[in-house]
Amino acid sequence: MSKLKYLKQFDQSQYWRFFVDGRFQKKYDGWVGYEAGERGSIQALLNGFSFMIDNFDISGGLRATYLRELHKITLLNVETSNLKSSPGDIRYLNSGLPFFANTTTIEHLHEVLQMRSGDGTAVFNSQKWGKIAEELDADEIFKVMHKDKKINYRNWYPNLDKQQQDAILGKLTLHEFYDAKHTVQMMMIARMEDILNRYNKNIKLVKNNEEKLEVVCLVSRELELLHPFPDGNSRVFSCITLNHLLLFNGFHPVLLENPNNDNEISFSQWTEEVKKGMERTKEILKEPSKSFFNYSIDEMKKEDQEKFLEMSQGLKSKIDAYKEIYLDAKKVQKYTNGKWLNDVSKNLTFSGVGTYGTYSDGNIYFTMSLKDAEANNQDAVKELKKVLQKDIKAVVIDDMKYF
Repeated sequence: MSKLKYLKQFDQSQYWRFFVDGRFQKKYDGWVGYEAGERGSIQALLNGFSFMIDNFDISGGLRATYLRELHKITLLNVETSNLKSSPGDIRYLNSGLPFFANTTTIEHLHEVLQMRSGDGTAVFNSQKWGKIAEELDADEIFKVMHKDKKINYRNWYPNLDKQQQDAILGKLTLHEFYDAKHTVQMMMIARMEDILNRYNKNIKLVKNNEEKLEVVCLVSRELELLHPFPDGNSRVFSCITLNHLLLFNGFHPVLLENPNNDNEISFSQWTEEVKKGMERTKEILKEPSKSFFNYSIDEMKKEDQEKFLEMSQGLKSKIDAYKEIYLDAKKVQKYTNGKWLNDVSKNLTFSGVGTYGTYSDGNIYFTMSLKDAEANNQDAVKELKKVLQKDIKAVVIDDMKYF
């Protein structure tokens, strides 16, 4: 069955639940209040989900270039009050996000200081607490946060010299401004790619679904804490990318009470929130009219339901049209009129098909013409070994003597 099976089964009139905070769905009357706060945001998010469907196959890895394009589409034409918002642009200014006393956990603070250890940059936007991680104590920060009701976390930002700081603020020449801006952006992209490279590596090493889920939850949390975009990070990472990774890896998508929790609670606590979100999806698939977050679709005005159905029809069409080719061990044997040279599981499946030099993790290489290699005076055994080293699952060959 398709990896998009849960989206195919999901009630179109409630797609908005994937990106409107559960805690506000009653207050916003579903999607209506969310749109009123930032005009254009609902259609932009639906466009972002459509772009995700267009780029659903990430068997070759999750890439920064894709996330930048996703950000552009998800923020384009949104009338936000954040004048620093720039669709598809990488952040070059210092930024911060509040750690609120009523939601931020002590476990989260300990993990943040551990994560930031060694980067040599200030962890908080505060004259008193703007220190590197090694100079801070999580328990002390926790007390200060509760006393002041919040503390402003400083998303990673490089240490700039005085000239670079002045250039960023527009106090120097245009050339110096762009030189400083692009320097910061390239460093931000490098941080982003480090996170993505860890995900792409670790997702291949998991031994079970629990480990797989943890790898997925970690990458969305790390990207959110980095905050590589001036605005819209939660929309891109906690709403769209998280659901993309969950679906691609065989999990249910999530309905989250608070998508911002990934930067307020610990990794294990965030993983539990994601599990709760997947359970909500399972429930709504069984009973679409059931009340979730104290709000039922039946409470929405008929005209608002109809308007959303019209807005989301493009996404619905992409979901319905999405097709995947499924090959398993038995089908390959039937289609090739061949036989497996090793014992294989009847449950062996492939993520794709590679031919003529295209290799991807999980693919079956179909078909490697060893006779052609021999005719071209190539070492057929050497060519076969090169293919087998590409982390693909299997190879279909045309000459048994080389096995």
